[in-house]
Amino acid sequence: MPKVLFACSTGTESAEFSVPYDILKRAGADLTIAKVPENDKDTELCFTTAHGLKIAADKKLEEVKDNAYDMIVCPGGLPNAQILGKNKTLIEMIKKQKKDGKWHSAICASPFEVFEQNGILEGEVGTGYPGYGKFKDESKLKEKVVVSHKCVTSRGPGTAYEFGYCLCELLFGKEKREQIQKDMVFNC
Repeated sequence: MPKVLFACSTGTESAEFSVPYDILKRAGADLTIAKVPENDKDTELCFTTAHGLKIAADKKLEEVKDNAYDMIVCPGGLPNAQILGKNKTLIEMIKKQKKDGKWHSAICASPFEVFEQNGILEGEVGTGYPGYGKFKDESKLKEKVVVSHKCVTSRGPGTAYEFGYCLCELLFGKEKREQIQKDMVFNC
């Protein structure tokens, strides 16, 4: 069973978190929601999404920093993407994922704030929220989902399903993706 970490904080885009989470849960992934602190005084496990949804994380990021994951997912939304992109612990975890040839993914503002701004997109091509940030390689910015080696990026809330199904296929295979899509009446 693949282990997946969702790194989230205040202002997480609701759909970019909940849709991929739901798809991967249906597929059978072992999911952990890790709260990334806003600042040194933030000790809460709960966070509020950009649209007011209150989420209770499973763990604090610091508690899972040494765990191995098959994939790390960074939802977007502001200020979440900015908080994630400035968190040294998370950036080190993602850099290790990349070095170890493991999946790391981001959607919306997170491909720029977390990956591009921290050198994680070096040697990769990605996409992100239209007009948000300047990418070194902008050849795929209009794609809904981009897979580059073990890096997966996507554009925003409207691409959350395509992003989630892509993550599902990468971890479980095409047959499982198609089964989940059929069960969820996606494109039927």
